[in-house]
Amino acid sequence: MTKTHGGARPGAGRKPTGRQEARFRLTPGQTGTAKALGGPGRLQHTLTAQKEKTMKTKIDPSDLTDEQREAFVEGWECAGGSMNDVESDTPWCMPWEYASEIEVTGDDPEAWGEQYWAQCRAEVLELTRGDLENEASKDEPDPEMIDRLRGQIARWEREEAAQIEKA
Repeated sequence: MTKTHGGARPGAGRKPTGRQEARFRLTPGQTGTAKALGGPGRLQHTLTAQKEKTMKTKIDPSDLTDEQREAFVEGWECAGGSMNDVESDTPWCMPWEYASEIEVTGDDPEAWGEQYWAQCRAEVLELTRGDLENEASKDEPDPEMIDRLRGQIARWEREEAAQIEKA
């Protein structure tokens, strides 16, 4: 006797959706919270928004891998970020040395570096102005240092003005 139904047949079964199954282990309390927040649909929405850079996320920079840290610093520098303090204990371009969290969008560490520079630019600009004042008020100021600081300040002010103009 042969079976006439059931089993594998061409064209049978669920059609591929391009999605992959992912399983998470949660505590009972986390499970309740996840359900209350919308379950898998909410998670899919959140992940999509993060990928598309429409949602900010707080990350712990100390969790970045060495490769991600290099990309972050590259993004910071490419965006025009200051590298003057890179030899200090807590350089601006390396928040994993001093910050427990930063707020970014997307999932690209290089873009995070660019975004973090944009967040820090005004404060770094003010500190650099102070450095320029201090250097200029010395009995024997370093002309090269003064020129370098003035050049950075002018560049950052132009960038700031261009961003204001865009908005």
